Amino acid sequence: MDVDSSVAAWACRKLTFSHGYDTHKPDIIAETDNGILVIDVLSKDAPPTWINDVVVSEGYGYKAILRGDIDPIRLKNARDLLRYVGVEVSLADRIRLLAGLEEHGTLSLAESLNAFRETNPIAGLASLVLQRFVDIDLDSLISPESLVRRHRG
Repeated sequence: MDVDSSVAAWACRKLTFSHGYDTHKPDIIAETDNGILVIDVLSKDAPPTWINDVVVSEGYGYKAILRGDIDPIRLKNARDLLRYVGVEVSLADRIRLLAGLEEHGTLSLAESLNAFRETNPIAGLASLVLQRFVDIDLDSLISPESLVRRHRG
């Protein structure tokens, strides 16, 4: 969710839905461009048959996805980036990178690392991706050749 540009915020297992005496806590609640989306990630157990109707009646969207439907490369990239949640990037490093991107349009990941002097370069770049200052293509495995561009959103 942190790497999906259509998601403004998300939380795990924050809401409980009820139907009679039955209750269900979906896996993810996401605030998207199209409203609130309630998501169940399915492995072995199916969600209750009533969950879609109850969620929709409360004004939310509902989606059930199979764990195997998640692109493994995108998942690997997300896991790699999420290790760096909470890393503080110095203002000087952030300004240097954004100025370089403003001047050149895009930089390779390897070139982008040269902007970091105070922050660990990989940690700093990952943090700026997660904070949506910059974007990289998450559909290809992150590599030195991955293109970094300024986030425009």
